[in-house]
Amino acid sequence: MQNDCGRAVEKVMPPCQDWTPLFPFEILLDLFARTTAQVLYGAELASRDDWLAQTIYPFINHLMLAPPAVISGYHPSLRFLAKYFEEHTKMVYKGRKQAESILRPILEKYKMERNDRTRERAAGDGVKWLLDRYDALGKELTLELLTQDLLFVTVAAIQTSAAVGCSILFDMIDRPASLRRIQSEISEVGEACGGKWDRHSLAKLRFLDSFMKESKRVNTFTQVTVERMAVAPYWFDDGLHIPVGTQLSFPNQQLNLDADIYLDAGSFQADRFSRKRMDDDPNKHHFASVSEDSITWGSGYHACPGRFLAQDTLKLLFIHLLRDFEFKYAKGGQTRPKDMYHGFAIGPDITIPILFKKKDV
Repeated sequence: MQNDCGRAVEKVMPPCQDWTPLFPFEILLDLFARTTAQVLYGAELASRDDWLAQTIYPFINHLMLAPPAVISGYHPSLRFLAKYFEEHTKMVYKGRKQAESILRPILEKYKMERNDRTRERAAGDGVKWLLDRYDALGKELTLELLTQDLLFVTVAAIQTSAAVGCSILFDMIDRPASLRRIQSEISEVGEACGGKWDRHSLAKLRFLDSFMKESKRVNTFTQVTVERMAVAPYWFDDGLHIPVGTQLSFPNQQLNLDADIYLDAGSFQADRFSRKRMDDDPNKHHFASVSEDSITWGSGYHACPGRFLAQDTLKLLFIHLLRDFEFKYAKGGQTRPKDMYHGFAIGPDITIPILFKKKDV
């Protein structure tokens, strides 16, 4: 994955000796899309510009805009008509068809290879894994199912990750002392590991990990979490009754900024979680919230593996970006822009450009 991230940065971030404006969210979205495609789907799909430029980017944009447009513009009984008349919904369906046309020959080739018993099977990627998974379930992986699964994974992998990366980058620019410390840590660990970045060497970037987690705590991405609806009535022992259809959730932003949980919760302390790991438990307080040992040895944690892919990809991208480029706001004295709110969702202002340039050698 290290090489995948490096190639993505080289393609997306051309050398530039003078300060040049860019939108960090768009850059990180492109970087995550390319890296995720390479890691999850293999070189054949990742190398196709039409998969990224013509399918993924417009699909994500329309997918985000379609639900509010349908909810606000159509009565519930008429929402089935949206795919014929509402522009963003129509483009979502169009994006699915474009993706199907790209994936059809790839799926056919993989199925032929799978059925050819005389050939040794190559190392797996996402398409091969899905074929095996559907076979194990006694189902056929159709073109429609493959398209749905890959688009779902891609959107989940890159949209949130790019927004998180954008938010962290804003916080880095706001705190030059912490940024210098992160760059120094990257240099020291990189020299010690001979430039070979794997999960073990990435785990040694403790200050970077702590900074990332503190950024996510202070600038959280949702006001509430675990949003659910009761599908059956439930009575607690104290008599509290939850009727069918009740919507439930737990506070997230409020707890992150609760002084009873975090000392001096309103301040940004870049080393807050690295200190917690030293004082409390070295296997806790990571950016991905669960220790590496829990994945390696199965110690009882139930973690989504995707969070570790996102964490390691994000660190690798920061290694390349912070090593080779400088970043600053477009206006002197500018600080982190206010976050944007969409219902319970919170995110960085992706409309704010920053300046970048290649570091002087």
